[in-house]
Amino acid sequence: MKIFVIILLSVWCLYLIVFYVWPLIFALSLRCLSERNLEAYLIKCYRKFQNSPRNVNDKSLAQLLNLAMHSYEFWNELKSSIQESLAQETNAQEKANLQNDIIYCDQKIDFWGGALETLQKEIQRREYFNSFRN
Repeated sequence: MKIFVIILLSVWCLYLIVFYVWPLIFALSLRCLSERNLEAYLIKCYRKFQNSPRNVNDKSLAQLLNLAMHSYEFWNELKSSIQESLAQETNAQEKANLQNDIIYCDQKIDFWGGALETLQKEIQRREYFNSFRN
């Protein structure tokens, strides 16, 4: 009986670690990442989805869509603030730097806009095919 209780406690501890502690540590590690590293991780997740969309479940797809939407909005806001700074700038070198920043923001906006469109189409496709199951 004593061995059974030890085995039961061991399985319970393993379950606790795998399903509660590990995701909590992972979530905390993502919160500690810099903006650049976090976006690199999001791009990696999106590329993983692009390579094999069937391996991504519906919940992860919805979360990826939400994060892509936030990234898209972030880059749009950054671009508008850079454009405001560009309108007020008088130094030629700073103007050139700000124009380069706008070009970079445009690239990010195009990427995340395409990602949003792709993710929304995939969600709609899944909803359409899931409607046949009901």
